[in-house]
Amino acid sequence: MTASPPAIRVDAGERPLIWLIETGPVPSLASYLTELDRLLADGRPYLSIHDVRLSDGWSPRDRVGMNEWICAHTSQLMEVAMGHAMVVANEVHRGMVTAVFWGTPFAGRIPTFDSVEEARDWAQRRVARLRATAG
Repeated sequence: MTASPPAIRVDAGERPLIWLIETGPVPSLASYLTELDRLLADGRPYLSIHDVRLSDGWSPRDRVGMNEWICAHTSQLMEVAMGHAMVVANEVHRGMVTAVFWGTPFAGRIPTFDSVEEARDWAQRRVARLRATAG
């Protein structure tokens, strides 16, 4: 039995920081991609942290589908995504990150953290640095 992509709860309450938190299985990758399409359509810059610690993993087909979505939306992501990080529970999760971003402009540029606190610290430093350079 292959794993379905997990349900993703999108929390934009700390915008520009967006939390993507996997909370359980969902019927298809399409529901997650719909949430990502909404973020991009909004057009406002954001920085995201994807917490996959509760994930059972994504099937190879869903990893390819996510990779294809990233490739198809690269120009939009470059415009509005100020950064993306992952909170992982193990090396399997780190491998999923590598697989999903492989062959995209973001390959090797997605930091992974063992805790939410580390990811939040990274995000706060990133936002402060971006604001300082924006003048």
